[in-house]
Order: sequence, then C-alpha cells, then structure tokens
Amino acid sequence: MKHMNYVMSLDGGGSKLACLIADEAGNIVGKSKQGPFNSNYDSQPAIIANMQSTMAAALADGHLAGDQISIVYAAMPAALSDLDDFIRNFLGGGSSVSLVTEFTMSLYGAIQEQYGGLVQAGTGSFAEVRTETGSYRVGGWGAWIGDEGSGTYIGKQALTACVHMADGRGAHTLLKQQIFNAWGIENNDLEQLMDQLHRGSPANQRALISSLCPLVGHCAAEGDHIARDIIVNAGIQLAKQMASALRRCGESSAVTVTAAGGVWKSHPLVYQSYLATLQAEFPDIRIAPPLFEPAAGGLLLGLSKLGIPVKERLNIYRETMADFRLDDKGYFTPPHSE
Repeated sequence: MKHMNYVMSLDGGGSKLACLIADEAGNIVGKSKQGPFNSNYDSQPAIIANMQSTMAAALADGHLAGDQISIVYAAMPAALSDLDDFIRNFLGGGSSVSLVTEFTMSLYGAIQEQYGGLVQAGTGSFAEVRTETGSYRVGGWGAWIGDEGSGTYIGKQALTACVHMADGRGAHTLLKQQIFNAWGIENNDLEQLMDQLHRGSPANQRALISSLCPLVGHCAAEGDHIARDIIVNAGIQLAKQMASALRRCGESSAVTVTAAGGVWKSHPLVYQSYLATLQAEFPDIRIAPPLFEPAAGGLLLGLSKLGIPVKERLNIYRETMADFRLDDKGYFTPPHSE
C-alpha cells in the first residue's frame, strides 16, 4: 500500500500563526490558528510554545501523527536559530523543513511564481520585488517608524480620529462609537480606552490596534468620510512602497505585481487607490490579484516539492482550498467595478 505524503504550512505574523496540512491531492485535512507571532514583540519561550501548540492542534484536527508529515514550509517573523530543527524534531525527525520568507510564501500563494513584486499589508507592511538578478525591498520597519498602509497604521489613524472627536477638536466620525463598542468602553471614557490599549504586552497592543482595520472598512462602507480617507490613504501609502521598489529594481515592465495580507480585505478602496496611484507612475505595469492566502502558498510549495505540477492543477486546488481563495471575494475589484 502506497504511503500517503502530507505537507504542512506554517504562516506567522503580527496577529496570528496559522498551520495548514494537506494531502497529496491538495485536500486540507488539518488546520489551526493561534495568536501573534513575532520575535520583535514576543519572547522566545512564547514563540516556541505558540508554534508547538499550533502544530499540535492542526495534527489533532487531521487525526495525524507528526511523523506523517513529509514536507513543511514555514514563513515566520522569528529570528530564532535552529527553528527548522525544532519543527523537524517536534514532528518526529523525518520531515523536510524549509524556512522561507514571508515574501516567498505569499508570492507563491498569489501567483505561483518565485519572481515578481508583492505588497504585503497585514499587521505590518512592506513591498518587495524579486527578479532573477536581485531583490529590492521597501518598508517593513515596524509600527513605530514605518509600516505605512498596514493594519496597525490604519488602526492608529482610526484611534486618533476617535480621540480628536471625543476631545471636540476633530470631525464627527462613526469610528468613535464603533471603537468604543468594540472595546467595551462606556460613557465615552477615554481613560478606559487608554487602559485597554496599554494593559497588554507590546505584541497584544499592536494586534489590538491592527484589529480595528476591518472596523474602519465597515465605517467606510457606511459612507463615513473620515474612514474612507483613512482607507484611501492606506492604499496610496502601499503604492508608494511598491513604486519605490520598482524604481530601485529598474525592470518594472518585466515584473508581475500582486498583493497579500488582511488590509486588502477591509474595503475595495484600498486596492482601488493603490491601483490608481501605482498605475499613474507605471501605466504598463502588470498587476495580478492574488489567488490564494499565503498559508495556502506554503501548501502549494510543498506539493510542488513532491513533484506535483501545481499550475496544471490550479482548478482542482480552487475547490480543495476554497476557504483560502482570494480571487472570488471582491477585495480586488478595479475602480470601474465599484
């Protein structure tokens, strides 16, 4: 009887660590998602514990043992030595473990290529262009001095608008009441707001601020002009990062650009303002909406390593990985489709 190979994907970020397991046919048989994962904000013991519990939960979900995993692809913002050895040992020692960058996993999930341009807009943000001759990255410098257009960037602007309105020095916005409701703040009490924000660890603070991004998108959809301005500005900032990477690369006509991250899901205006800004400088740029989430990209990389012709089977994977598709959700509609 033929031994079944299983592939595992680990996708870590500022708001979550996701683990997916698929069989050779591309069927997702196990999954798990847990809290923030970033060595800039989390301790090494916390990162190891989080990774261990996430993998264990995904294996349990699939009724699998660790030694049944043949290939692992992991993209995690954790500057820890021997991370691949830890994953391999946890699974029983027989797995092939490949640690890749967030760019690599996200790009492969989006367009099934190893070269191209990607704007990552999640809890943080960056733009990167990779060609056969070089790699050019812009942004990704963290919430304090960068991450323009990210979920944290959007959340900070929303909090500022909320506080300005509460102080009587800013325009009326739906954001104020929506944030107070989301955080359980009573009687417009800004002290409670500050207490909620500062009581957690730096990682939890960042995740809490970033979690406001969908709320901003909702208010924008309700016609709130402050929220819409925040969303539009995020798209512009993301385009500026990609434009800088393309200028440094000098091969914009040969690059296909795509996107990844939760910010794009907040409102189609993010993508539309991004498109308008980028195409104003690069009118002939090839921009491709992403097909799959980054975590699914890790599975596709694993299946490819097994020798499976991934591109030829994309129509199958659209079905087997339907929960992780992005092309059918309406996030990446061009301006004329609004």
